[in-house]
Amino acid sequence: MVLNKASSIVLPVTAVAMVLAFGGVISSAIVAMELAVAIVALIQFWQDGYSRLSKAASLVLCVLIVIPLLQSIPLSANLIRHLSLARVRNLGDVDLHATRAAALRLACYMLVFVMAFQNYRQHRGTAVLVWTLVVIGVFEALYGTVQYLTGWQYIFTYVKQYSTEEASGTYINRNHFAGLLEMVLPFVLARILIPRRSLEKMRLSDFRRTVASPLGSTLLRDTLFLGMIIVGLVLSRSRMGMAAGFVGVLVVAAISYFRNRHRSAILIAFVVIGIPLAYSAWIGIGPVVERFNALRHGGFSDEVRIPIWRDSIEIIREYPLLGTGLGTYRWASLHYQTSGLRLIYEHAHNDYLEFASEIGLPATLFFFGSLWILAAKLMIAGASSRSVDAVVAAGCAGALSSLLIHSAVDFNFQIPANAFVFAWISGTAAGIISRGIGGSSSDRRRMFLEDAQLTMIDEGCPRQAIGVSVKSASS
Repeated sequence: MVLNKASSIVLPVTAVAMVLAFGGVISSAIVAMELAVAIVALIQFWQDGYSRLSKAASLVLCVLIVIPLLQSIPLSANLIRHLSLARVRNLGDVDLHATRAAALRLACYMLVFVMAFQNYRQHRGTAVLVWTLVVIGVFEALYGTVQYLTGWQYIFTYVKQYSTEEASGTYINRNHFAGLLEMVLPFVLARILIPRRSLEKMRLSDFRRTVASPLGSTLLRDTLFLGMIIVGLVLSRSRMGMAAGFVGVLVVAAISYFRNRHRSAILIAFVVIGIPLAYSAWIGIGPVVERFNALRHGGFSDEVRIPIWRDSIEIIREYPLLGTGLGTYRWASLHYQTSGLRLIYEHAHNDYLEFASEIGLPATLFFFGSLWILAAKLMIAGASSRSVDAVVAAGCAGALSSLLIHSAVDFNFQIPANAFVFAWISGTAAGIISRGIGGSSSDRRRMFLEDAQLTMIDEGCPRQAIGVSVKSASS
């Protein structure tokens, strides 16, 4: 029995461990993640069999794994030159090692995706996903808020060297801390805005009684959690993190509006969000405003990003089909770097450009296009559903949209903890779409029972994390 639920236990434990391990950028944490996921996947597929993915999802996974495998095969110089099976010249085995290591991480995320998909199809793990994200998000938000308000800029016993004036939680980089919170935010908001059946049928005259009931306490608790997460996101001073989080809020609010056709959904969303924003202003939002004002004058990060993007485009132009090799951006960019010559840019600060330079433009468009289509289908599914799964669908839609937008100016997909959580959310989302929230009659009965149970309960019944490092004197 325990073996059958292994993934429902290991996925949340691994997600928490990766977040606490500086976002999973420590090599030992990555190895532990890969081993844990591989072992649990083997157990789950042996016990439960393999749930067949849709043709579209299977094709995406095949493309993503085949390209790194091709790039990992040592080839002659003539084939590399003519076929563009890209290894940057004069780097030799270093590129092969980086590609193979990145391919292992990618395979791990793919297994997480498949396990999450199978868990949803077999009616388990949905509540575990939501509550794991809520616990992680609240803890990280509180940790980051303490860092900001007290000036205690530590990650456990480690003295922070970056983001020393902002909230970053247990992450090295505040932008990746914001990336995690913006994925959690839509799930908490969906629990508030998308009502249970008991709330949908409630008359206005019953409002006072409902507020004083255990269900009202549940809504108050979720509102408190939401406020903590928004405050943490604001104090990260991540401009794109805040913008992406706002997009996630809009997605959930829109789904709630189209489900109920009540303007109150939008009003409640802005009231609930306005309270923590007002608190953030009270404790001192001046540095956050300065961050946005810096857009007019340009700062170090803005001056760095644009040249990096320009150089990345040059890599894509030379290796458009299959890229330079997954995980090789750090080395490939050295041959095209035109600014900041004393620095090594480990990431492109744009996941779209980085993937395109490493695995080629066609595969990148196919991969990210599929994710955007998945998010769009979730929005439609969440807006049309009357089941408890609508909360999860809305949360997944908001989380996917937020990180996909944030990735246009950062590299959250290169941070193991965020990539792991994103894969977990994506697998659950694919399960929702593949079965259809309406589902068969048996699925509808199962959802009705879950909804009734939930209503009864509610009513009381380091370095790669920065993306840049200084070149050694020998280089």
